[in-house]
Parts: sequence; C-alpha cells; structure tokens
Amino acid sequence: MPENSSENTISLSEIAFSLKRRWKIIFISFSLLFTFNTIYILYNWSFNRQYKGGVKILIVDPFGESSGGQGMPSGGLDNQFFEELARNNTATNIPTLIEVLKSKSVLGKLSASNDIFYGKLVRSIEIIAKGENAGGGGLAAMRGGGGEAGILQISLNWHDRSEGKKILDLFTDTILNFSQKEKELRLQKGIDFLNRQSPDLEKEVENMQLKLADFRRVHSMVDPLRTGENIKKNENKIRDEILEIEKSRDRLLQARSEIVAGNVSALGYKEGITDRGSGAQLTISDVDQSLLKEMQKVESLLAAARSTYQPDSLMVRGLSKRLENLRPLLISNQLDAVDAALALNKGRLINAEKRAEDTEKRFLSIQNIIKEYESLQERLNQARSKLNGLVSAREAFELDSAQNSVPWRIISPPGMSHIPFSPRPKRDFIVAFVFSLVSGAAIAYVFDLRQNVFYSSKSVFSSIKLASIIHIPFVPVLNKLKSFSISKIDNDQNGPSDRIMINLFGSAKNVDSLIEYENSFRKLYSIIKFVHYDKNIKSIVFTSSVASEGKSLIVSSFAIFLSQLGRKVLLIDGDFRKPRLHRLLNIKLENGFSNLLDDNSLQFKDVTNKISNFDNLDLIPAGNSLTEPTLLFSSTRLKILMDLLHDSTSYDFILIDTPPALICSDASMITRYCSTSLYIVSLRNVKKNIAIKAIDDFTTVYDNCLGAISNSTKFELTSPDDYSKQYSSYYSRSSMFKSSNEESGQENLVSSASSLKRLMRRASNTSFVNKTINSATKMYVRFKNWVIT
Repeated sequence: MPENSSENTISLSEIAFSLKRRWKIIFISFSLLFTFNTIYILYNWSFNRQYKGGVKILIVDPFGESSGGQGMPSGGLDNQFFEELARNNTATNIPTLIEVLKSKSVLGKLSASNDIFYGKLVRSIEIIAKGENAGGGGLAAMRGGGGEAGILQISLNWHDRSEGKKILDLFTDTILNFSQKEKELRLQKGIDFLNRQSPDLEKEVENMQLKLADFRRVHSMVDPLRTGENIKKNENKIRDEILEIEKSRDRLLQARSEIVAGNVSALGYKEGITDRGSGAQLTISDVDQSLLKEMQKVESLLAAARSTYQPDSLMVRGLSKRLENLRPLLISNQLDAVDAALALNKGRLINAEKRAEDTEKRFLSIQNIIKEYESLQERLNQARSKLNGLVSAREAFELDSAQNSVPWRIISPPGMSHIPFSPRPKRDFIVAFVFSLVSGAAIAYVFDLRQNVFYSSKSVFSSIKLASIIHIPFVPVLNKLKSFSISKIDNDQNGPSDRIMINLFGSAKNVDSLIEYENSFRKLYSIIKFVHYDKNIKSIVFTSSVASEGKSLIVSSFAIFLSQLGRKVLLIDGDFRKPRLHRLLNIKLENGFSNLLDDNSLQFKDVTNKISNFDNLDLIPAGNSLTEPTLLFSSTRLKILMDLLHDSTSYDFILIDTPPALICSDASMITRYCSTSLYIVSLRNVKKNIAIKAIDDFTTVYDNCLGAISNSTKFELTSPDDYSKQYSSYYSRSSMFKSSNEESGQENLVSSASSLKRLMRRASNTSFVNKTINSATKMYVRFKNWVIT
C-alpha cells in the first residue's frame, strides 16, 4: 500500500538519528575522503604550484572622435563614411577576436617556435574583454552606437615564473605584430577600394554639371530661385497698390455723402484726395469764389436782419429766400467733381487687378522649373561631397600608412606574481574537511535509506494502515536468549527482585530495559481489557511478516505476564515449520497442536503441558506430525477445536504463535476462528515494502486485526518520536532501582537529557525550520523514493 502522508515530509530529527545510527560509515567515509584530499593537496603543493601573471592591451582609442557614440559633426559625414567603409571599422566582435588570438594561426606559432604544447598553452591562457560601454567606433558610432570593450586582459597560469614571464612577453609581441599586420593589410585594401571608386565619382560630378548647363540654356535663366523671388516681390507691390486705390475710392464715396448732406460748403473748407499711382488729386473747396462769397454775404446780412427785424419781416424772408437759391447750385458743382474722380479711380483699380493676376500666373508657372533646378543642384552637391570625401579619406589612409604606428598598445606590462595562487593549503584543507564531512554524511544517509527498514515506532505506524498498539523495547539480555530462567514468582512486588521480567530472564542487570519491557505488556493488556472490552477478546493470533522478528518471544512473555496477573492462559505454538515455544519454556517437543489436528482421537489434555512454577500457564507445543501444515489448518477440525476452546471456561486467554504471514498462509487460516490478531513489525530488520505488502495481504483476507506491535530486535538509539521510554524514566528516578551513591549523578543525567530534548523540540518547531522543511519536502521525497527503488 502507499505510504502515509507523514512519510512524505522531511523530519530533521529523523535525519539526525539516521546519521547517528550510521556514525561508523560517516567516520570511515570521512577518513578516506579527507586522507585522499590531504594527499592530493600535499602533492599539488610540492609538485604542481601555479603562478598567475598577466598583461593588459588597449585595442580601442579612448579619445577618438566617435567615442561615446556622439555621432559625426555636420559637413564631415561623407569623409568619415568613406574612411570607415574603407577601413571596415564595424563594431569589434570580441569573442571572435579572442578565438582568433588563441587559434593556431597566432598562438600556435608561438607554441611551435618555443616547443610548448599548444593544448596546454590554450588551457593556461585566458583572455577577457574589459571596458564595456567605454566607447566604440566605426559605423556603430555613426549610428549613435558604439560601446564595445576596449581592453584585453590576458592572464596566464604557469608552473614556472620565469618561463611564464617569457611566454607572456612573446605572446604580447605576437599580438602586437599581428595587430600591425592586420592594420597594414586593412589600409592597403582601403586605398585600393578608394582608388576604384574615384573614377565613378568624378564622372558623376561631370555629368551633373552638364545637365545643369542644359537646363539653364533651355529655360533662359541662370538662377530660377532669384527670378521667382523678383516675381513674387512685384506681385506684392501690385497688391499694395490695389489696397491704396480701394482706400481712395472709399474716401471719395465718403466725401460725396458729406457733400450731399451739405457738410463741405462751409467757408475755407478744403480737402485733397490723391491717387499714388498716377499722382492725380481731387480737391473739394470753394472753387466758385464769387458764388461762395455771395452766399457768405447773404448769410451775414441774414444774421444782421434777424437781430434787428422780426422773423416774418420782409427783410428776413427775402434774404432767406436768396440763400436757399444759392446753396443747390454750389452742391451740384461739387458733386460733379467727385463723380469724375470716382470714374478715374475705378479705371485704375481694374488695371491694377489685371496686372496682379498676370504676375501670379507667372509665379505659379515657374515653380516646376525651380523644383527641377533644386533637384539638379542637390545631386551635383552630393556628387561633389562624395568626391571630396573620397579624396580626404584617401589622403588620411596614405598618411596613416606612412606613419606606420601600432594600433594596439600595452597599458599594463607583462608580469608574473611572486606568490603561487594554487594550491592554497588553508582554503583547500577547509574545503576538503567540509567536503569529506558532508560526503560522508550523504553516503551514510543514502546507505541508511537503501536499508529500507523501520527505525522507530512512529515510522512503522505512519507507513501501515493498522492501529498502533505498543512498542516493545530492545533488551540486551534477550539478544541471545534460548530459554527462560523460570523460578517461583510471587505477585508481591516490593523490590527489584520481585519484578516479573527480572526473575523471568534470570538477571538483575539492565533493570531499566526489563522494566520498560514489562510495562509494554502492561499497556498491551490494558488495551485488550479496557479499550476493546466490547469485543470479548479471548483468542489472539500473533504473526509477523518474516522470521526473526521476535514473535515467539513476545507471545511467550505476554503469556507469562498474564499468568502472573492471575489470568488463565493457554499458549499454543502454531508454527509447525519452525517451532520455538517449547525451547523457550523448557518443554520437550512431543505430541502437540499438529498431532491434535491430525489425530481425531487426541484431546486437549493429551497435548497440554503444565509449565513449572506457573500455575495459570499451559502450553500446547507445535507437535511432531508429518502432515502438511496447510492441510491441517484448512481442515474442519481446526474450527471444532477453536470453538471448544472459546466455549471452555478453563482459560481466560488463548495466545497462538503462528508462522510469518509472508511465508505461508497459516496465520490467515488460524485467524479465521480466533477473536483477533496482533501483527508484529520488527525495527531495523524487516524491509518496509515487504512489511507493508504482507500486512496488506493479511488484512485483505482477515480485517479484524487488533493492530500492530513494533518490536526492537537490535540496539536502538532513543528517538524524540518514540514515547516508549516514559515508564523507564519514571522508574529510573526511583531509589528502588539504584544505589544511594548513584542517585545524584543519575538525576543530573536525566535533567541534562530532558533539557537537551526540550532544546531539540524548540529548534525543530521554529518558523524558520518549518519553512525550510516545507520548501524542501518535494525534493527530499523524490530523492528518498529514488534511493529506495
């Protein structure tokens, strides 16, 4: 069956106890690994010291015009374009450059000339680009880019300082010579390229000059742009003249309105309306002096008469009549002059508008000519700019080639360190110690996982589907036990010599373990008697997965314990293949349970043996029948006999020892006719997968199993998950089981152990540890399942 979810979590305490269990493997692995690392470190220190050296070479001019990717100044773009195009100064591919420098064409010549193995030299030399984003050149800078690395840092690891210095010097010279040759080759290729481009550009300039001359001849103008400007100025001047004429017309219309209203007939009024274009002027004034003087005289006489005579007198009325006759005549003369001026203004306005329209048509017609002229002029300028740039670039190439300067230069001279960088004994010993310790722990933990056995009662009950009953502790005296040392035992338990298990095993040593062992059976009896009181348990089958899990010892010890509690117990050895109960209780193997099943004439009393010094304990040994056990357990006589035992009042409990459930089906056959069963799982003995499969098969056939008992068959380390030591710690603090001179030391030991346990529990319950456990759970479970499978 699949493991419980608790098995799929990381328990730091379980890992710690796993490492503690395998301390020998840790020690051996650590010793071997640390010894090997120590020998390796000492060997390297004596025969393989490594010195480090280096040199730095500047491969990009940090003060170049295009540094930083600021672009080119105006007017020099074509010059720079042809120079960069001829030089092929695109952004440097640093990885490619490094590979070229380490190739056989560069580094290989150095190794061949100095008799050095090329592969070793390549592994010992490291070239790193420095100065990222320090400015670039070439077309990348023209586009606003740049920023490739500008420094090569060359490092060399060599076992001999003087030889390493020599190699660095030679390699530096080789690199500089290589860069010089590459520069010369590029310059020569650039000059050849520019020479090939020059005739084409010269021919292009000449063609554009011829096209521009033909254009001027066809359109009869030298500069269409200037001609267009003059036409536009003339048009604007005519537009201004039209505005002035319109203003004069408005003033004449205003004057006519004033004349009609009689507002311009006063004495001394004079106004001129002048035409700027023709210089003509209209003057509105007293043109008819005699008529005007006559009106003025009559007005004076009328004013004097009104001051002397009555308004209706003949004098006043006569003067008024005469003034009214003179006024219309004067207005008529003035209106004729204004109308003549308006007619002249109209003619001039029509003429100006016609001239403005003709000028505008002429300006629009010249636009296409101007466009064509500008296109030709621009193409000519471009061709001249390209030709000038090519000439400048060629001159720069020739100058650069004549200078014969090295494009790269050394900024940090070659040198080797006086102190070896490898090995480093202190660091290497610390790393070796940690590595050996961690590796030893990992080996031990993997080995522990590969055992795939149970190490604690908690791991048993978290892996199987049966209920947890009790845990039987390991007792050293039981390790090689062949038979019990039976003496008369009283139920009075006033001292350590009166304990059942101490007398049973004939030894007063390991008092704590024996008391704990006995108290486990007390707990088992309490569970059967009080927890499962409703099941009326009388017959119990004890079985396990494989042999040597302590099944026979547990069932016989429990039978003796029950008998000493005053319970009548019948102990039956149902393991016909490998019987043991008769040896443990010092009984000869004669007729037994197998004979009782095989011979119908036999009765219980014929095969039942009384155990000396145990008044309440009887034993039915396995017997010596030769019939196949499977046939005996599948017979109907088994049911008849078990029914008789259940109906009998002679016994309170019937305990049956059976073969392992995984080996044969005897236990399942007997369990069918019994009240319940107890499944024993040994620690550090049975494989987990075997026990889980056996229990699954056993409970599938018979599902009335009371639970499982975990049994320690080997020495166990106390785990914080186990609770079986509580009785032992209680009795160990009692003066009944220790001498007076041991009492104080024992109390200190128990106190220290309790404090240590509390600290371990607190550390395991901290939030940090819990978070770490949760985050590593999946990885741990996968690794654990991989190791086990």
